[in-house]
Amino acid sequence: MQAQRPRARWIIPLSYGLMLVLMVYPLPMGYRWLRPEFVALLSIYWVVRQPAQLGVGLAFGVGLLQDLVQGSVVGQHALALVMTIYVCQLLVQRLGNYGLLYQMLWIFALIVLHELFLLWISMLIGREVRMVYFWGPALMSALMWPLLSHLMDRIRWYWRMA
Repeated sequence: MQAQRPRARWIIPLSYGLMLVLMVYPLPMGYRWLRPEFVALLSIYWVVRQPAQLGVGLAFGVGLLQDLVQGSVVGQHALALVMTIYVCQLLVQRLGNYGLLYQMLWIFALIVLHELFLLWISMLIGREVRMVYFWGPALMSALMWPLLSHLMDRIRWYWRMA
């Protein structure tokens, strides 16, 4: 077994930084429903591919960082990400063994769960919520899964991350 390259430990924080930038990249109002939940999608990827690297605690920290970057209610994304990662950790043995189509269906279900928590918190604080912003990110995240997982698998292979 080959050792990890020295800089491999920076891949996870660097990937989260890139996903946070993608989450706040400005889009026209008509296309905002097309934005996948990049941070949740990447968190699911890391839980499936390297379960020892990402847990609920790190998910909470990343969710708080996402709340600060996006200017949302503090704890909103943190709670949604923690619940999503917890369910993902329960399913990690199954999810990693499924084919790509079944993985996409599970990703859709996990992101719907994520969006349900975001919707619930938005409704608790009295925000108006449009349903296209609920289903759109889940669908786009499921469609984005093959590209993200292939790209991240190539990066993991290059840096020899187990």
